Parts: sequence; structure tokens; C-alpha cells
Amino acid sequence: MKNFAGYSVSDFVLEESFQQWVLDPTPLRDAFWHKIIAENSQVAEKISKAKEIIQLLQNDSDAPTPELTNSLWDKIREETIHQKPLPKPLYESPKSSRSNSWIKIAASVGLFIGLLAGITWYLKSQPEDYQTAFGENKDVILPDGSVVKLNANSNLKISKDWSDKQTREVWLTGEAFFTVTKHPNSGNAKFIVHTNHLDVEVLGTEFNVAYSDTSTNVTLNSGKIKLDVHGNDNSEVILMKPGEQVVYSTNSQKTNKKEVRPASVSAWVNNRWMLESTTLSEVAAKIKQTFGLEVIIPDPQLASEQMTGIIVTNNLDEVLQAISTIYSLKVTKEDNQIILTK
Repeated sequence: MKNFAGYSVSDFVLEESFQQWVLDPTPLRDAFWHKIIAENSQVAEKISKAKEIIQLLQNDSDAPTPELTNSLWDKIREETIHQKPLPKPLYESPKSSRSNSWIKIAASVGLFIGLLAGITWYLKSQPEDYQTAFGENKDVILPDGSVVKLNANSNLKISKDWSDKQTREVWLTGEAFFTVTKHPNSGNAKFIVHTNHLDVEVLGTEFNVAYSDTSTNVTLNSGKIKLDVHGNDNSEVILMKPGEQVVYSTNSQKTNKKEVRPASVSAWVNNRWMLESTTLSEVAAKIKQTFGLEVIIPDPQLASEQMTGIIVTNNLDEVLQAISTIYSLKVTKEDNQIILTK
């Protein structure tokens, strides 16, 4: 870990991890910097001043106003006064000493304004990244009020620069359930979910998207959806109505539309799997996607057996207990594998 005890205000302002904490605080960053302050009480005031400088620049990153510049000058003057004087050169003109100091201060102001304006713009333009671990679900509230329920082992990226004047876009890997609001105060109501093989364009609706290396499934609960399939040589546009599911196969590069019960597909939102003639091998695939463990079924006939019912998915042990009870199976755990046998 860096030694922050000897940092000046300007050192903190130019410290990348400090900038990220001020401009984009997270619980992890809060914990880190609060620990630094607790362990180094002598830098608390410097951190406060540095934080204020960055926040001033953040509020007007396009062009610093005279008031902003004057405020920054005051902050840097305070720091300069409390710093130890630099050693004098062998010869120095009496008139040049003070002017050189102010030149350095002016250069510092220009550096802060230029550098931090760029940093602020960069951080704001970077996509916000939401990730779930195996066995974890997460609710993500988007800037427009839309809600995304992110399933286990999934990733959602959204742009930080989310305005009413442009299309709302997110990028998904894994599975998520979307409740999309209509675009406020704008005629441009597009909301697009991007996956590797297709884009989902919606207008105020609820739908489920599940992306994996082998397939992409889109299930519409309510509203309207337009799919732009770009995973094959010939692009395809598909219009969906509630109760329909479109499955894109990565291997065949073809789509298949069918009617389903949307509540069954999105039951995972409430920590449930609603199984309807689902094979044990398909359940094994769900376990791998959700909990990250490989499920081995040595008997092909057993793997093809189907089950219908509801399984609670709060944790892996409950899932395995339900499967064991329904099929009268023996469940064996070895390293990162689960073996199912009669």
C-alpha cells in the first residue's frame, strides 16, 4: 500500500485512486479511504481540501469560471503557505523569487483544471459495470428509473452519460429481467439491450434476456419488442408479442420463435425455478450457470428424465436436496463437481 502520510493536497488531487473515490464512490472505495483517514489523522484536512478541489472541477468540467479559478487559487495558496520553503538557489534576483513562486502556483492551477477536467470527462464517459457472482442476484436501478434484476454469474454495462436526448443502451452477458420505463421528457423512447448476437429494442415493457456462448433467449412478458439479429450472414428483424420466446442458436445461427409461459422463464427473479418437462441435464446446466459447479450424470437415460415442479434456489444445498428427493438420487460432491447417480 502507498504511504499517504507524506502526501500534499496536490498529491491527493493527482492520485488516480483518490479521484475515482471522489467522482465515483463505491462501498469498497469508501472503506479504503476512511481507513486511510483513520490511520493518518494528519492528512485528514489535506484530503478534505483535495476532495473539494475535485468536486469544484466536477461541477464545471467544460470551462472553469472565474469564481472556480479563484477558489482553486485560494486552496493552492493555503497549501503553499503551510509547506516548507524550497531551498534557495545560489543566486536569485530579489524580484524574481516571489514571481517564480506564483508562476509555479499558476502552473499548478492550470494543471489541476486541465487534468481534472479531462479525468472527470473520462470517468463520466466510462460504462458502469455491474457483476454478480455465482449464487448471487442483484437489483440495478438505471438512471431513467428502469429496473434490471441481474441473475447469477452475469454482467451488465451501462453508459454513465445517460441523457434524455439519446437512446438508452445496456450491454448484457448472462441473464437479466428488465422492467423498462417509458423515456421521460423525450420523443426518443428507444431502449436497447445488446448481446453478442442480437439487440433487443423495447418501449416500456417487461422481458427476460439470457445470453450464453451457445444461445440467446429472449422472453417477452408484456409490451412490445423488436429483435435485431446480427449473428448470421443475413440480418433478421423479429417482432415479438407477450408470451413469445425467441431462441437464437450460436451453432446453427438460426432463430426459433415459440409460445411459453413468461412467468416460468423469469421465476428465478423470486429465487425459484419453475420446471415444465425439464430434463435433468437441463437442470444440471442451470446449476452450472447459477452456482458455477459442473454436474456429472453418468447415466444417459437418467440425464434425459424430465421433471415438472418448483425448486427453491436460495442456495445450492436446497437445490440438490430437491433433486435428490424427486429422483431418489445419490448426490456426491468432488472438488468442483457434483455427481448424480441412482
